[in-house]
Amino acid sequence: MSGDRPFLPEPEPSPAQPQPQHSSKRTLLLWIVLIALFVAIWSFLAPDTPQKQPPVPSRFGGWWIGLIPAVPVVGFAVYFVRTYKQALGFDLALEPGRRAMAERRFQDAARAYAEVASAHAKHPVYASSAASQCAAARLAAGEIEHARALFTEVEKNRSVLFTSAIRLHAAIQLGMTNALLGELDAAEAWVNEVRTRFRKTKDERLANASLLCLVEAVIELRRGRRADALQLLE
Repeated sequence: MSGDRPFLPEPEPSPAQPQPQHSSKRTLLLWIVLIALFVAIWSFLAPDTPQKQPPVPSRFGGWWIGLIPAVPVVGFAVYFVRTYKQALGFDLALEPGRRAMAERRFQDAARAYAEVASAHAKHPVYASSAASQCAAARLAAGEIEHARALFTEVEKNRSVLFTSAIRLHAAIQLGMTNALLGELDAAEAWVNEVRTRFRKTKDERLANASLLCLVEAVIELRRGRRADALQLLE
């Protein structure tokens, strides 16, 4: 058992707490793009109104003015394609680790996932997802303390939403690793924390609830309550 004190759940961030600046800028940019897209579509579909006076010819020419509504549409398309390619590239990068996990080469899987997390360090969600899978590989290899340390890093990452599936899974696994290490009070604290988060997320609820039951069964078994552990596993 490690001599270090286990990491315990922290209070949920206050709604009044300011969000990271990059997130606010991204939200503002998205709203601008959506508004521009709406105006462009409305201008394209709006019926032509008769003009009482012939338009005054411009010395600069007016052909390029018609391209202005297309700018936000093209920008949105570029953003969508770029995001899709990033997600596809991340998913493909995980394949070596998944293959190693399927072949029970847990050390190789952990190294592969760690490389993916390092390569996507500038993208917190991708990096945290890969780090979480690296921790799962370490846990499968029997490196419980190492796995707990990695899950702790994922849970402490404030660049990922508090109620996201990534941090919820990390919280469940912190319950499991603490239970396996005999830190039963810390494990129960994480179980209670996860049950609180369940009310605020709809991501993978069935799979996470099943994993949480397994954590509770391990806790009951470590406390010597074998019958209660078996009942949770039914």
